[in-house]
Amino acid sequence: MEYRIERRVNPNLSRYEKEEIALAERFGSAVLKEFKDLIKCIVVFGSAARGDGVADKKDAKKHDIDVLIVINDLTIELSSEVSQTYRVILERLVVEVSRRLHVQTLKLTNFWDYVRNGDPVAINMLRDGVPLYDTGFFEPIQKLLAEGRIKPSKESIWTYF
Repeated sequence: MEYRIERRVNPNLSRYEKEEIALAERFGSAVLKEFKDLIKCIVVFGSAARGDGVADKKDAKKHDIDVLIVINDLTIELSSEVSQTYRVILERLVVEVSRRLHVQTLKLTNFWDYVRNGDPVAINMLRDGVPLYDTGFFEPIQKLLAEGRIKPSKESIWTYF
């Protein structure tokens, strides 16, 4: 079965090169084909969107493409065998699609904990991220951040003032 990535228009989308999004979507489709029931969201985020260390936009192509995968650790037991199999298959998919992909996987409970504590890495994932696949939790958290309802963040400081 072929999985197709369908995403809503996200304001962050314009910050990424079309080639980067296309590679991430191809990767995301392959991940969903292998692990559909395990995946809660697949998100592109990171330095390419911010332009960190890039003299101009055309040089952004040299960046890694950061991809966050949040896996469901609530309904599926993540035994060491499942985790090892996941890693092996994920590494194969990265090689097949593009070595520019830099994939980070977080358990759902860990991601929520990072957001709850205002972890800067999680906040940046939310701030810069474009969900390619979302079961309905990443975009609401992005909205909470944009409204300044996740603390501490620059958005919450502006809301306070």
